[in-house]
Amino acid sequence: MIRWSLLTAQLEAFIAAAKNDIEEYAYVSQEMASMRQYREQRNYRLATEAFARIGQKLGKEALKNYPELLGIQAQLEVRGNVDALISRIEADLGAPDDRLAQYIKDLDEALAVHPDHLKIPPLLRRARSRLNYRRGRTFFDHRQYLDARPLLEAVEGEDRAEADKLIKELDDAEHERGKLERALNQAKKSREAGLWRQAYNSLTLWLEKPRASDLDDRFWREYTDTKEEWEQYAINELDVLSRQTPLNEKRIREQLEALTELGSAELDRWQKEGLARCYEQTAREKARRGRLQESIAAWQEAMRLDPGNEAYEEELIKAEKSQVAQQIAAAPTDLEQAERLYKHLRVRYNEDIDIRLKLADVYLKQEKYAETEYELNWVDTAIRQLGLHANPELVQDKERLKRAFRA
Repeated sequence: MIRWSLLTAQLEAFIAAAKNDIEEYAYVSQEMASMRQYREQRNYRLATEAFARIGQKLGKEALKNYPELLGIQAQLEVRGNVDALISRIEADLGAPDDRLAQYIKDLDEALAVHPDHLKIPPLLRRARSRLNYRRGRTFFDHRQYLDARPLLEAVEGEDRAEADKLIKELDDAEHERGKLERALNQAKKSREAGLWRQAYNSLTLWLEKPRASDLDDRFWREYTDTKEEWEQYAINELDVLSRQTPLNEKRIREQLEALTELGSAELDRWQKEGLARCYEQTAREKARRGRLQESIAAWQEAMRLDPGNEAYEEELIKAEKSQVAQQIAAAPTDLEQAERLYKHLRVRYNEDIDIRLKLADVYLKQEKYAETEYELNWVDTAIRQLGLHANPELVQDKERLKRAFRA
């Protein structure tokens, strides 16, 4: 039943807005009267023409702002000029979903009024197919696969090829469903047994694969629980291992590998508190055995992991000094080598008083008095700045060298 009362109300609103134009008011009123008369006579074609004249007078753009009026237009076309309705829908199959759904209702009604019209059934199928494809695609994109499948399977015509591609992906996902179910159960068992990496790796394999929607929540819950529990286990292990003596580097590395694989925010902390201290332990052991080059390499790794650690830096300098002393002791008369080694250390540790004193001593033995004086003046200034904090042994070495220099 056409809602003529609504139509009248809408048109009266237009009339109210045009009261200043008496001619337009009279024209629209006359057409409304004609439309009512045609409607009573069930002459829908002439009623539709009257409606069109009103729309032309008021402006088509104005009519588009009133969906109810467009609906009435469609209902008039259903009973009168159904070919106009068909042409309008054929030209607008790319319309938004809500308008496309309304077109389907209009065509259903038109088919009921004109059951023998040859153009209505194929157009109705096209419109339904287009709407099914769009809604199925939306469900698919939102991983609602069970809702997507029946809509995509109902698609025909020009959208069928794209729908088949999505259905193929759904088929593949369903094929994998049994594997996923088994993987979930196995991952859960592995997690409960404390086999964190095995559980995590099993779940990670499925991250990028389409999954049946009813398993999606279970998958993510299991994945999240596994990741959180494995990370906490690794941190607890590192806390215990880092307080043991001696440190178990192999086990510490195993837990750090876990934090690395998990992308844990705690990795940096435990590299400092765990692995850097393992390098410290190695450095001290290598130095004790006289393997100074390996000790230096270990101290450098410790500093790389914990660059702000002053104790590591002091030990590294001490190890490098010991290495230089060892090399000089092997060739005590090679003063050029001694100069080269201490100058290399000076470049790296320019503020180290001990290195500057040793270099001054080498210069003095070579009778390079200008260089000796330069180094001694630098040391003298540095010790004065340190005041009471200066190392007494270094002060004594400085005084000894100054006396030798003056002699």
